[in-house]
Amino acid sequence: DNFSSTGNFGFGIQEHIDLGIKYDPSIGIYGLDFYVVLGRPGYNVNHRKRKSGTVGFPHRLTK
Repeated sequence: DNFSSTGNFGFGIQEHIDLGIKYDPSIGIYGLDFYVVLGRPGYNVNHRKRKSGTVGFPHRLTK
């Protein structure tokens, strides 16, 4: 459920004090959501402005 078809994944933390951060009453309690995008070397070719290209299907990440 947390994984995409391209190998990316996301997870959430309900309370920031679970990370070991001290509680500060002026801030309160907040949660965090993380999304991790995985890519092989050369994957930026598709996203760069100059001399962009395509990433071949065998070079893409899958589950």
